[in-house]
Amino acid sequence: MSSSTLQLESRIVLPELGKVLVRELRRPEDVEAYLRFGAAISVDDLRMRFAAPTKWTPALARRMLTLAGTAFAAFGEDGEILGVGRLVGNEIALAVRSKLKRRGLGRVLLERIVHHASEHGMAEITGTALAENRPMLALAQAAGFRMTGAEGPMVSGRLCLPRKPPHIRDFTVDSRFRLVSNALQDAALGSLGRRDQTEFT
Repeated sequence: MSSSTLQLESRIVLPELGKVLVRELRRPEDVEAYLRFGAAISVDDLRMRFAAPTKWTPALARRMLTLAGTAFAAFGEDGEILGVGRLVGNEIALAVRSKLKRRGLGRVLLERIVHHASEHGMAEITGTALAENRPMLALAQAAGFRMTGAEGPMVSGRLCLPRKPPHIRDFTVDSRFRLVSNALQDAALGSLGRRDQTEFT
């Protein structure tokens, strides 16, 4: 396996999900898996993700797959997508299958995005979430995002990044998900704190 592949892929173990592969979402075979992934997100979670009532359709899936930026997906052992983290410019967005929330996937994807952004010389990343999306805001707060403001129902946050990214390797997250990567620890600035929703979801 090439060094570039190693940089783009990481394998982890989550207590309730087993082995999970995190890699860039870009292969032709990912299209069908991404369609199934979106179909496994509830109507309310789609609303939280896009900050507006949204219906998952093949057209929306194709549009999301052609967005600029970088997307990472967490794959289960069966090859199905469990969650997706996206970085467009310096703005992040997260989404996880509705039945698999609160099992560590959001944290894993956020860590991967932090590493990627830091590795590419970004000084900070930002995100927005609906104020009612308390789990996402709590994850962002734990990661060191600082609240930067609110506009209508949306809350904005910013995370300053360390200069040197952590080494990505295989790791296991314990049952309480106490693992926070070195990047997040170094970037922790206190408490969190707009739109494409991680934007927080």
